[in-house]
Amino acid sequence: MGRPGPKLEPIDLTDEERDTLHTWTRKWKLPQDIVLRARIVLACDRATSCGTPVSQRQVALELGVSMATVRKWRRRFAEQRLAGLRDAPRPGRPPTAGQPRAGSSPRNTSGPATTADHLQQPPVPVH
Repeated sequence: MGRPGPKLEPIDLTDEERDTLHTWTRKWKLPQDIVLRARIVLACDRATSCGTPVSQRQVALELGVSMATVRKWRRRFAEQRLAGLRDAPRPGRPPTAGQPRAGSSPRNTSGPATTADHLQQPPVPVH
């Protein structure tokens, strides 16, 4: 067996946090990165038979992620609790709505009909 890692402090989830994380793991429409982060924190909250926290290596193996991923989300949760599991704001200018993304070509509206054209109804005449 390898060298033991640093002594891990228990996360000590509150009942409300544990319930929220369990709810997140069961939601289908929640982004899967958030679900994975919730699973990581829940796995880190478990204790071994002798009462010490489960190792980050064990959590990484169980969930199929790297140890760096487990370390990152365990640390972020310990510092910021549930809010730390959300994505941090990204640097740079925020995207603007309605403008095409860089590298995308403009739509050709004069081309052949698409499959959704039959769903459009003609305008209702006004009397």
